[in-house]
Amino acid sequence: MSVLREALETTHGVGISGDAALVTAALEDPGVNEAYLLNLREHWFSIRRLETASGPRWYNLNSLNK
Repeated sequence: MSVLREALETTHGVGISGDAALVTAALEDPGVNEAYLLNLREHWFSIRRLETASGPRWYNLNSLNK
């Protein structure tokens, strides 16, 4: 995780946190962030919120899905 964190912070200015308080806040109100990086059974993928004309929409950016 530290390699991924360093790469995202230095190349894209994106912060990653595993802090329990931040994770709890995100679970209580997922809309506070615009994207999430997740790991499921050793596979990494992201979920991203984009603003559209009809309101916010969430996209599952998982390469294993069609």
